[in-house]
Amino acid sequence: PYTASLRFQARRSARVNALAAWFTADLAGPVTLSTAPDAPDTHWGQFLLPLPEEIALAAGDTLHVDVSARSVGPGPLQWSWTVRLN
Repeated sequence: PYTASLRFQARRSARVNALAAWFTADLAGPVTLSTAPDAPDTHWGQFLLPLPEEIALAAGDTLHVDVSARSVGPGPLQWSWTVRLN
């Protein structure tokens, strides 16, 4: 299983109804695979993690995000995430 606990501090006021996620993997030598929005397209793409309710952020607020993924077969993963404000 994969788990991560992340924190993001708001630089400005915003309304958030989803989070986007991507990865960068350093492979052999100078080869890097990135699914970042500004990287060349891959079949991996990005993840969209919708929130059950919109969150209003003020500058300086902190979002606490817990993400986990576990295998449910030979290929697919089951994802779960929670988001708390401050």
